[in-house]
Amino acid sequence: LSNPRDLTKLFQTAEHAAWRSLRADDDSRYVGLSMPRFLARQPYGAASNPVEEFAFEENTDLGNHDCFVWSNSAYAFAVNVNRSFKLYGWCSRIRGIESGGAVEKLPVHTFPTDDGGIDMKCPTEIAISDRREAELAKSGLMPLVYRKNSDLASFIGACSLNKPTEYDDADASANAKLAACLPYLFAVSR
Repeated sequence: LSNPRDLTKLFQTAEHAAWRSLRADDDSRYVGLSMPRFLARQPYGAASNPVEEFAFEENTDLGNHDCFVWSNSAYAFAVNVNRSFKLYGWCSRIRGIESGGAVEKLPVHTFPTDDGGIDMKCPTEIAISDRREAELAKSGLMPLVYRKNSDLASFIGACSLNKPTEYDDADASANAKLAACLPYLFAVSR
Protein backbone atom coordinates (compact mmCIF):
# COMPACT_ATOMS: atom_id res chain seq x y z
CA LEU A 1 0.00 0.00 0.00
CA SER A 2 2.90 2.35 0.50
CA ASN A 3 3.84 2.02 -3.17
CA PRO A 4 2.74 5.26 -4.93
CA ARG A 5 0.92 3.50 -7.79
CA ASP A 6 -2.72 4.30 -8.47
CA LEU A 7 -4.75 1.49 -6.88
CA THR A 8 -7.86 2.17 -8.95
CA LYS A 9 -5.87 1.36 -12.11
CA LEU A 10 -4.43 -1.75 -10.47
CA PHE A 11 -7.93 -3.15 -9.90
CA GLN A 12 -8.70 -2.64 -13.62
CA THR A 13 -6.13 -5.25 -14.71
CA ALA A 14 -7.14 -8.66 -16.09
CA GLU A 15 -6.04 -10.50 -12.94
CA HIS A 16 -8.69 -8.60 -10.93
CA ALA A 17 -11.63 -9.53 -13.19
CA ALA A 18 -13.25 -11.63 -10.44
CA TRP A 19 -12.95 -8.68 -8.05
CA ARG A 20 -14.70 -6.38 -10.52
CA SER A 21 -17.40 -8.99 -11.11
CA LEU A 22 -18.02 -9.30 -7.36
CA ARG A 23 -18.24 -5.51 -6.99
CA ALA A 24 -20.73 -5.29 -9.90
CA ASP A 25 -23.13 -7.74 -8.20
CA ASP A 26 -26.04 -5.93 -6.52
CA ASP A 27 -25.72 -8.15 -3.44
CA SER A 28 -22.19 -6.83 -2.82
CA ARG A 29 -23.79 -3.73 -1.28
CA TYR A 30 -24.36 -5.90 1.81
CA VAL A 31 -20.62 -6.59 2.18
CA GLY A 32 -18.16 -4.29 3.91
CA LEU A 33 -14.45 -5.09 3.77
CA SER A 34 -12.37 -3.22 6.32
CA MET A 35 -8.61 -3.04 6.51
CA PRO A 36 -5.83 -2.89 7.80
CA ARG A 37 -5.61 -4.85 11.02
CA PHE A 38 -4.93 -2.98 14.26
CA LEU A 39 -2.82 -3.77 17.31
CA ALA A 40 -5.04 -5.89 19.58
CA ARG A 41 -2.99 -5.43 22.73
CA GLN A 42 0.38 -4.30 23.96
CA PRO A 43 3.03 -7.01 24.15
CA TYR A 44 3.31 -8.66 27.55
CA GLY A 45 6.31 -7.50 29.55
CA ALA A 46 7.34 -5.83 32.80
CA ALA A 47 7.56 -2.38 31.21
CA SER A 48 4.43 -2.36 29.06
CA ASN A 49 1.84 -4.98 30.02
CA PRO A 50 2.91 -6.98 33.10
CA VAL A 51 1.58 -10.43 33.86
CA GLU A 52 0.99 -10.70 37.61
CA GLU A 53 1.08 -14.50 37.86
CA PHE A 54 4.60 -14.95 36.44
CA ALA A 55 7.47 -13.03 34.88
CA PHE A 56 6.98 -13.05 31.13
CA GLU A 57 8.61 -10.94 28.44
CA GLU A 58 7.00 -11.22 25.04
CA ASN A 59 9.42 -10.97 22.13
CA THR A 60 8.90 -7.57 20.50
CA ASP A 61 11.54 -7.58 17.81
CA LEU A 62 10.32 -4.47 15.99
CA GLY A 63 11.74 -5.72 12.73
CA ASN A 64 9.35 -8.67 12.88
CA HIS A 65 5.75 -7.69 12.22
CA ASP A 66 4.47 -11.09 13.37
CA CYS A 67 5.69 -10.57 16.96
CA PHE A 68 2.61 -8.45 17.64
CA VAL A 69 -1.01 -9.51 18.11
CA TRP A 70 -3.16 -8.00 15.36
CA SER A 71 -6.95 -7.86 15.19
CA ASN A 72 -9.23 -7.62 12.18
CA SER A 73 -10.50 -4.06 11.76
CA ALA A 74 -14.01 -5.45 11.19
CA TYR A 75 -14.22 -5.78 14.98
CA ALA A 76 -13.48 -2.07 15.39
CA PHE A 77 -16.11 -1.26 12.77
CA ALA A 78 -18.63 -3.50 14.57
CA VAL A 79 -17.96 -1.61 17.82
CA ASN A 80 -18.81 1.65 16.02
CA VAL A 81 -22.01 0.17 14.57
CA ASN A 82 -23.08 -1.12 17.99
CA ARG A 83 -22.23 2.17 19.70
CA SER A 84 -24.27 4.10 17.15
CA PHE A 85 -27.25 1.82 17.64
CA LYS A 86 -26.97 2.02 21.43
CA LEU A 87 -26.77 5.83 21.49
CA TYR A 88 -29.16 6.74 18.67
CA GLY A 89 -31.22 3.66 17.86
CA TRP A 90 -29.78 3.81 14.33
CA CYS A 91 -26.54 2.58 12.77
CA SER A 92 -25.97 5.80 10.86
CA ARG A 93 -23.21 7.54 12.87
CA ILE A 94 -20.39 5.18 11.90
CA ARG A 95 -18.01 7.20 9.74
CA GLY A 96 -15.80 10.25 10.12
CA ILE A 97 -13.68 11.26 13.10
CA GLU A 98 -16.41 13.26 14.84
CA SER A 99 -19.40 11.38 13.43
CA GLY A 100 -18.99 7.98 15.05
CA GLY A 101 -16.22 6.52 12.90
CA ALA A 102 -13.46 7.05 15.47
CA VAL A 103 -11.69 4.05 16.98
CA GLU A 104 -10.30 5.33 20.26
CA LYS A 105 -7.86 4.02 22.84
CA LEU A 106 -5.92 1.76 20.52
CA PRO A 107 -3.03 -0.01 22.27
CA VAL A 108 0.13 2.04 21.88
CA HIS A 109 3.49 0.29 22.05
CA THR A 110 6.51 2.53 22.64
CA PHE A 111 10.11 1.44 22.35
CA PRO A 112 13.58 2.97 22.76
CA THR A 113 15.36 4.11 19.60
CA ASP A 114 19.05 3.76 18.77
CA ASP A 115 19.61 7.48 19.42
CA GLY A 116 18.21 7.26 22.97
CA GLY A 117 14.73 8.57 22.20
CA ILE A 118 11.38 6.87 22.39
CA ASP A 119 9.32 5.98 19.33
CA MET A 120 5.85 4.55 18.89
CA LYS A 121 4.75 1.57 16.82
CA CYS A 122 1.86 2.47 14.53
CA PRO A 123 -1.23 0.80 16.06
CA THR A 124 -2.50 -0.09 12.58
CA GLU A 125 -0.55 -2.40 10.29
CA ILE A 126 0.15 0.48 7.97
CA ALA A 127 -0.43 4.22 8.07
CA ILE A 128 -2.79 5.20 5.26
CA SER A 129 -2.71 8.70 3.79
CA ASP A 130 -5.87 10.63 2.91
CA ARG A 131 -5.17 10.13 -0.79
CA ARG A 132 -4.71 6.39 -0.35
CA GLU A 133 -7.87 6.21 1.80
CA ALA A 134 -9.87 7.76 -1.05
CA GLU A 135 -8.40 5.28 -3.55
CA LEU A 136 -9.15 2.31 -1.30
CA ALA A 137 -12.70 3.52 -0.64
CA LYS A 138 -13.26 3.99 -4.37
CA SER A 139 -12.02 0.42 -4.84
CA GLY A 140 -14.62 -0.99 -2.42
CA LEU A 141 -12.66 -1.14 0.85
CA MET A 142 -13.16 0.59 4.21
CA PRO A 143 -9.72 1.65 5.45
CA LEU A 144 -9.03 2.33 9.12
CA VAL A 145 -6.93 5.51 9.03
CA TYR A 146 -4.48 6.08 11.87
CA ARG A 147 -4.00 9.58 13.30
CA LYS A 148 -0.26 10.10 13.70
CA ASN A 149 1.25 10.16 17.22
CA SER A 150 -2.02 9.21 18.92
CA ASP A 151 -4.09 6.22 19.99
CA LEU A 152 -6.84 7.18 17.54
CA ALA A 153 -7.86 5.87 14.13
CA SER A 154 -11.09 6.25 12.22
CA PHE A 155 -13.19 4.96 9.38
CA ILE A 156 -13.56 8.06 7.20
CA GLY A 157 -16.10 6.47 4.89
CA ALA A 158 -18.31 3.44 5.26
CA CYS A 159 -19.04 2.37 1.72
CA SER A 160 -19.77 -1.22 0.86
CA LEU A 161 -17.89 -3.42 -1.58
CA ASN A 162 -20.45 -2.55 -4.27
CA LYS A 163 -19.38 -0.42 -7.23
CA PRO A 164 -22.26 1.99 -7.81
CA THR A 165 -23.68 1.89 -11.32
CA GLU A 166 -23.08 5.00 -13.43
CA TYR A 167 -26.28 6.15 -15.16
CA ASP A 168 -26.95 8.83 -17.77
CA ASP A 169 -29.20 10.54 -15.23
CA ALA A 170 -27.19 12.30 -12.49
CA ASP A 171 -29.92 11.69 -9.90
CA ALA A 172 -29.92 7.95 -10.62
CA SER A 173 -26.12 7.83 -10.27
CA ALA A 174 -26.30 9.72 -6.97
CA ASN A 175 -28.96 7.30 -5.74
CA ALA A 176 -26.74 4.32 -6.65
CA LYS A 177 -23.86 5.85 -4.67
CA LEU A 178 -26.08 6.33 -1.62
CA ALA A 179 -27.34 2.75 -1.90
CA ALA A 180 -23.72 1.54 -1.71
CA CYS A 181 -23.03 3.36 1.59
CA LEU A 182 -23.54 1.26 4.71
CA PRO A 183 -25.15 3.95 6.93
CA TYR A 184 -27.95 4.42 4.40
CA LEU A 185 -28.25 0.69 3.80
CA PHE A 186 -28.57 0.09 7.55
CA ALA A 187 -31.29 2.74 7.75
CA VAL A 188 -33.45 1.28 5.00
CA SER A 189 -32.84 -2.32 6.11
CA ARG A 190 -33.98 -1.68 9.66
